[in-house]
Amino acid sequence: MSRVLHQKGVKVLVGGRVSSPPIQSAIKHQLTTFNINLESFRPWQWIKNLKILKRVIYQNQINLINAHRPEDHFYSGLLKRQFPIIPLIRSVSDVRPPKDNLINKVLHLKHTDHFIFSCEANRDRYLQVWPLPMEKTSVIYSGIDTQHFNSNNKSTNITKYNIPSDSIIFGIVARLSPVKDHISFLKAAARLSSNISKAFFIISGEEVEIKTEQLQQLSRQLGIYDKTLFLDKFNDVRDVIELLDVGVVCSSGSEAVSRITAEFLSMSKPVIVTRVNVLPEMITDGYDGFIVPPFSPEGLSMKMHELAVNSQLLFKMKENARKTAEIRFSYERFYQDTLSIYKNVITNMIKNSGPSIR
Repeated sequence: MSRVLHQKGVKVLVGGRVSSPPIQSAIKHQLTTFNINLESFRPWQWIKNLKILKRVIYQNQINLINAHRPEDHFYSGLLKRQFPIIPLIRSVSDVRPPKDNLINKVLHLKHTDHFIFSCEANRDRYLQVWPLPMEKTSVIYSGIDTQHFNSNNKSTNITKYNIPSDSIIFGIVARLSPVKDHISFLKAAARLSSNISKAFFIISGEEVEIKTEQLQQLSRQLGIYDKTLFLDKFNDVRDVIELLDVGVVCSSGSEAVSRITAEFLSMSKPVIVTRVNVLPEMITDGYDGFIVPPFSPEGLSMKMHELAVNSQLLFKMKENARKTAEIRFSYERFYQDTLSIYKNVITNMIKNSGPSIR
């Protein structure tokens, strides 16, 4: 988000540990950063962090604070007494509900001016804990660079892997962890392969909690080893997405944000997703993909079969997938939605402030 705002001419400062991946990424993209360790809750570190934040606010004439993690939110809330006219916005992209305690209650209900959630499922989880006024909440889906994620030439790329040219290729691109449910994908693939000889399958991702060898062994047991390509994580994910006809995201949990779903769509790949967190909110069932229950190889294979036997439906869904990405998940949409909330929150803060603050 910071990079998009910066590209549009909005002054942005990004704070965090200088060695952390987010700050390193910010530096790489030439964003203004400042070093602060918000992950420590030691009393002496509190004082140091508050001094740093105050200095940054004064020196840069900050108009708004957008906290993205609980630690950021906590420190920003502590500053509200000294800077009452600087709005505090909390962006939430975590599947965990907030902790129900007194400090959090005060922070959420009294010191936070607006909440931006990554999906409706996140907002619903929060509302079950804190009765936030709906007008103080918004949902903004994460954006991607739809120009960067654009389709190239599938036929040229699949020859590198000796995949038959007439194949219809289904793929899952995710770290090898149980929550991504590669097992259901392989079981669905086996069901489909027994009826559709041209079906081919790709699994790409780095080993985290599951070894590639374990999934390879399962594919042998299911009789689809020769029709399944196992690839490591790609430095450029477009290289593996381009090989596919259809993307699959069959997670059983997580997915408060799903970049890969947006990337699939942007590269004109219909997506079959499970009904988990943000996933069903990103897909219009039957238009740019399908929605199935989690842990359902049967349901997944049925939808894979629909696309495998109906070339017209597959072609139309590919067109629709790209349209969805451009309309709903582009950087431009992300920027416009975010800036609109920022402006509204600042305007309301000024409107509701007393004469002395104005």
